[in-house]
Amino acid sequence: PVARTAAPPTLTENGNRVVGLHAVNLAATKSVVIAIDRSRSMQGTKLNDALEAARAFLLTKAPSDKVSVVGFGSSAVQLTPFTQSTAEADDALRLLRVDPKNGTALYDALQLSASAMRSQVGRARVVVLLTDGKDVSSETSLKAALATAHDTGTLVYPIAIGGDGATVAPPKQMAAVTGG
Repeated sequence: PVARTAAPPTLTENGNRVVGLHAVNLAATKSVVIAIDRSRSMQGTKLNDALEAARAFLLTKAPSDKVSVVGFGSSAVQLTPFTQSTAEADDALRLLRVDPKNGTALYDALQLSASAMRSQVGRARVVVLLTDGKDVSSETSLKAALATAHDTGTLVYPIAIGGDGATVAPPKQMAAVTGG
């Protein structure tokens, strides 16, 4: 057993305290947004793969973790509230379809997901973002969405769907800037 103390642990290297270290314990309770690209470019195998990955994640989440689902195509929408139960998230994933309208609001999805984290106090904050990577319709800039993720302490783990056809620069930047 690990003793719980009020003071955070310290890290030393060669007997000297390491300063400027920011660590997040992801083994603690987490709030996770699963954000899934449902734009027209995800039609077919890509969307099916993303949904399968999201369902697999739900099956392995810790019982204390809360999950919310965000879908994005021409716009970004929070499909479920944060809940420890996987039933709502699973229902949302089963009903998710390709957006009939053109557009991919990738940066709006990140902005919405990170903003939703403001209500998740005392928990690690994580966005798992499944996309083929190209934003074409967001009102929010990548810079603004990343600032919100940073301000809310949200780690972003983008997963590129689509192999060589995926646009990887924005998702790589999301991971690098947020520590995901």
